[in-house]
Amino acid sequence: MGDFKTALGLAISLLILLVLMMPDYGISVVKRKEDDVYNFSTVLFPISKPRITLVFADRTFKDYRNSPHMGTDMAPHAGSCGTPIISSVQGRVTAANLYGSSRAGGNELVIEASLPFDVWAKNVSQQVKTIPKNQVFQLRYLHLQAINCKVGQVLTPGQQIAVLGNTGHKSTGCHLHLELIYQGEKLDVLDLFVAAIPGLAQQIVYLPGSGHEALA
Repeated sequence: MGDFKTALGLAISLLILLVLMMPDYGISVVKRKEDDVYNFSTVLFPISKPRITLVFADRTFKDYRNSPHMGTDMAPHAGSCGTPIISSVQGRVTAANLYGSSRAGGNELVIEASLPFDVWAKNVSQQVKTIPKNQVFQLRYLHLQAINCKVGQVLTPGQQIAVLGNTGHKSTGCHLHLELIYQGEKLDVLDLFVAAIPGLAQQIVYLPGSGHEALA
């Protein structure tokens, strides 16, 4: 009987040792880690054509002579309400508000993300600021006709997140107003796109009256 107990004890000890040495193929491996949401290198332009209707920091448009335009306005073509907007980055939705005409910016979507490389972008005073790699920033989308995601949802680049619209009492037509925010400061989102999307700078179309000439 003693020999049996000894053998059984050795077998149990060996089994425990084998389990400890085995690779972990359990839930903890396949479950998405919090850090995996961020630092994804792919960046895409949010609409089908980089056609800019009003640049960041513009002061020439009648509504911005006293205070500058704090985002970038874009629309792939005239009368583009209903155009899909895709997620430019992998990130998480932190706000999705259907304000309609009750606010200047209308329906609003905010996504937070980070990138595995440094980004340089100008602030409203045209000073170059750095968003260090792995640091979280926000993308804020305004004037949306519809929102196709919800708070807490993890988005992948290219996924439809909203529909371009004309909501908000300051909107003057169908367009997307997009802001880049880092540590509470608004920066030029085009700087991020140009840095991260090869060849984009040559594809951007600035419409007459966009304010590009004044800042060039």
